[in-house]
Amino acid sequence: MKRIVSTVCVPVVMVLFLAGCGSESGNNTAAVGDGTKTGSFQSVHGQTGKVSFGVVFSSPPNVTLKAGKDGQESSYKHPAFKKTVIVETTTEGFKWKNSGKADDYADGEILWEAVGK
Repeated sequence: MKRIVSTVCVPVVMVLFLAGCGSESGNNTAAVGDGTKTGSFQSVHGQTGKVSFGVVFSSPPNVTLKAGKDGQESSYKHPAFKKTVIVETTTEGFKWKNSGKADDYADGEILWEAVGK
């Protein structure tokens, strides 16, 4: 009899425990709201890509792109920067497109900065 009770009680207790482990709001991702996130990505000619902020902003942030490893390199020296544009921004990230061709040498690292409103 004890074996039947323990076999039945443990799964019931586990189900009740797991059912109560969710967040109260139902959203497990914290919003940044106002704030700044930065990062970089490799832009490749003729390609598109998606970059995640790693957090969720309360509204789509203002995203700017910068050229070079330190963001100070002139755009004329950085073909990837001249050919890469942001095509969509959401609260979770942005999509980019590089319109360059193979002979443009339009590949390179692009820095980005997202500033919440």
